Amino acid sequence: MRRAYEEAGGRIAWSTPVTGVDPWPDGVRVRVAGGGETRAAHVIAADGPRSAVRRSLGTPLTGTTSGTDFVVVDVADAARPLPPERVFHYRHPGVGGRNVLLVPFRGGWRVDLQCADEKEAADFADDTAGWVAGVLPGHEVTWVSRYRFHQRVAERFVDDHHRVLLAGEAAHLFPPFGARGMNSGIVDAVAAVDAVADGDVGSYDRDRRAAAWQNCRAAGAACAHLLARTRADRLRQRGAALLAPFWEPAGRWLDSAPFGPPLRKVRY
Repeated sequence: MRRAYEEAGGRIAWSTPVTGVDPWPDGVRVRVAGGGETRAAHVIAADGPRSAVRRSLGTPLTGTTSGTDFVVVDVADAARPLPPERVFHYRHPGVGGRNVLLVPFRGGWRVDLQCADEKEAADFADDTAGWVAGVLPGHEVTWVSRYRFHQRVAERFVDDHHRVLLAGEAAHLFPPFGARGMNSGIVDAVAAVDAVADGDVGSYDRDRRAAAWQNCRAAGAACAHLLARTRADRLRQRGAALLAPFWEPAGRWLDSAPFGPPLRKVRY
């Protein structure tokens, strides 16, 4: 992709953090660290969840953040790789009855561990080898992080002059179910380029913001399903887990939330 971009005449400025933008009716001034600047007809800002471009536009993110902390771990495949299927464990005995989501990727797995609070998440992040072996024996930990799930969308994806377009996590933050952040970010980038080329930036704001809220609702449904915040939800979840080995619809309900494909297997 980088080679194709450069062959098309694009220029990459490495180690040049953007600090803000100043859009006008006929273009944009891009401010960079150290006091420098550059000019452009349009800017597509994909500068992440702490987007300096979004902040400089004064565009807030609206939505919610989960009150539960998670530890996310990447592990390399074992000598004998497991079948590549998304698996959700309710109350896994290897981690003291906590929920665990396993998502395969090429060459390994991502492990999401649901914790009660920030301190518990910090403790589990500091001792990954101690509990990952109980979830995925024989797998080597390659990366560890802690986070909270966000369901937030920028109030606008473009500025008043239709010169700056927000894309990816500069425009929206989702829980990781179904890889919605990366996949929607790729679509954002393509749609933003098309909108600039077609001279219809307003359609980008309308269409991609609607898609972001749709992803937010789906990810929120998955979050609510696994967190079971109310007593009724917890009783329903526990009852389904007890019935699932004997009654298939109960197992299907446990795995019915949009955690992401493939929806093949659930552990009780």
